[in-house]
Amino acid sequence: MSLAVGVFAAQFVFALGARVRWRGMSARGVLLGVLALSALPLAVPTLGARLAAVPLATNGPGGNTCVVLVASDKATLSAWRDVSADPAKLPASSKPLVFATLLDSYFVKAKADGPTLTIPVDEVRRVDACP
Repeated sequence: MSLAVGVFAAQFVFALGARVRWRGMSARGVLLGVLALSALPLAVPTLGARLAAVPLATNGPGGNTCVVLVASDKATLSAWRDVSADPAKLPASSKPLVFATLLDSYFVKAKADGPTLTIPVDEVRRVDACP
């Protein structure tokens, strides 16, 4: 991710420099700036995690960041216990989630500072926006 930020920054700075004809900016200064921008997410791990979470987040219909997962027929109580409104019975859907991403499973967070929970893909029917 930091490399992508660095490449984007380099392209932006070079395009801006070409537009204004560099006006005192050297290529060495640009290179040092790009290296600093690419090292920043590595130096501050929470910043790197937040930057990586933005493109991975699953949005609900209409672009909402708050999502609700709808359980499929294969849903198990053990996987849905921490995201359901009533942990004693199998839910039809999860409570509102502030973060959800689909990799090899759904990784979700009910609270921004809460734990990351995993729900298998075959246990989720669809992703809806929060009510």
